[in-house]
Amino acid sequence: MPIVNQTPLTSLADKLVTVSVVSNTVNNNITDATTGTIYIIEVDNLGSAGVGAYLKIADASSATVGTTQPKLSLYIPPETKQTFALQNGHTYTAGLCVWATRNPGYTDNTKPDAALTVKFLVTA
Repeated sequence: MPIVNQTPLTSLADKLVTVSVVSNTVNNNITDATTGTIYIIEVDNLGSAGVGAYLKIADASSATVGTTQPKLSLYIPPETKQTFALQNGHTYTAGLCVWATRNPGYTDNTKPDAALTVKFLVTA
């Protein structure tokens, strides 16, 4: 089978944002921009001891754990590293805020078993 390498017409994204401590405290406006698109999210939950976590992402310049309803909520199994590729990207219009909790409900403010490390590949 032949292998074809092609150069994309445009770059996928222009910024890699790494948030090294994601827990039940909000990291506000992590891209320092109001608008953009998320293409890839990598979440490291290797430090947990058998308890999963929920990564929560809000389209907002600031958020409050237990009050702000996230646009995305992603389950990260314990002792794993997960990568999410968003086929057409996920557009945000106000900024990106991220936090993590132990339970899925947006009103939950329970600290996850371990802090997550999260990387976002975005345009901003």
